[in-house]
Amino acid sequence: MRTEGFAAVGRPDPRRGPSVPGEAPTLGEISATPASQRRQLNIGVPESLMLHRRAGLYRLDHRVDVQDQVAAALDAWLRERGY
Repeated sequence: MRTEGFAAVGRPDPRRGPSVPGEAPTLGEISATPASQRRQLNIGVPESLMLHRRAGLYRLDHRVDVQDQVAAALDAWLRERGY
């Protein structure tokens, strides 16, 4: 696991807000991020949540790639918790 940069930043204090400065990016900003500035995130999720199906349906209805949905959702979830 790559951890460079983590030691310099330190563990975030949830009481102080997100460790990423500024406002959360919009879906448009996330989708405009070039492939050269993205990193893979390979995770397993419970089948019972049907995330693959639901994200696929959302992609078809709203033309938002699944990778962008995941980036926005995970960023929002972490920001809520001060990370």
